[in-house]
Amino acid sequence: MNFSKSLVLICTLFGSIVSIGSGQTSNGVIAADPPLTIGGGWQQFNWHLSISPTNSDGAFTFTAVSLVQLDVTDAHIDGDRFQVLDFGVSLGLTSVPTDDGSWTNTPDAAFADPRWSSGTFLLEAGEHSIELMTVQAATGFTDGTGYLRVVPEPSTWAVVAATFGGLLMMRKRTKKDGNSRS
Repeated sequence: MNFSKSLVLICTLFGSIVSIGSGQTSNGVIAADPPLTIGGGWQQFNWHLSISPTNSDGAFTFTAVSLVQLDVTDAHIDGDRFQVLDFGVSLGLTSVPTDDGSWTNTPDAAFADPRWSSGTFLLEAGEHSIELMTVQAATGFTDGTGYLRVVPEPSTWAVVAATFGGLLMMRKRTKKDGNSRS
């Protein structure tokens, strides 16, 4: 098996497949499921308590071929807290925010700062349908924005790196052996 075929095989085995469809939010409104790419960075979601406590974007659906990590964070004005649901089953709550009126527009900053509510959830390989239910809103607000992302679980990256390193060593050895036979 040549190096490029091996690399494609590794990416296929450890990569993640995204499936996009349409679903029904728990408030009965049919919405197109927003695309969620594993390893694709932060995806914004919105909520409006006057309509429903769940995100108004529709469920975020995807299929993971290996263990993945789901990160969720409040952003903008701190004070929002979420219950994370997968096919309607609670995965848990994000952390308790300070609700002191602090502001940031970057999800990375909010995720790293304990003043904003955030959480990390491990998801097994398989299909997922993620909804976010607002259980606490920033004082004086009835709508808001949060972010979520799905990343390969860190040990998965270690396996990929080790496999890739092994393939590189095999390729070097094959080239060396091939050159010494001439």
